[in-house]
Amino acid sequence: MKKKLTLLIDEDIIIKAKSILLLKNVTLSEFVETKLRLLLSVEEHDKSFIDIGIKYNYTSPDEIVEKRKKLKIVDTQKILDETRDEMDKRLS
Repeated sequence: MKKKLTLLIDEDIIIKAKSILLLKNVTLSEFVETKLRLLLSVEEHDKSFIDIGIKYNYTSPDEIVEKRKKLKIVDTQKILDETRDEMDKRLS
C-alpha cells in the first residue's frame, strides 16, 4: 500500500534531481522509495551478520581512496623479468 509523504527539501535540489531522473524515466517518488528500500536492505544484512556472528567492517569510498594511497606499489614487470632471467640461468 502506498502512502503520501511530505518532505522538506531545497527547491534547487528538487529541480535538478527531477531533471536527472526525467532522463532516466524515473519519478522522484520511485527514486526515494528505491533508496529507502536499499537502506532497509543494508540494515537487514547488518542484522543478519550480527545474528550469525560474522564480524565485518564497512569501508567507505573515502577510506578506500586513503588506503590505496598508502599501498606499496610493486613493479610487476621487474619481478617478471627477474623471474624469467632466473629461469633462463637454471635452464642453460
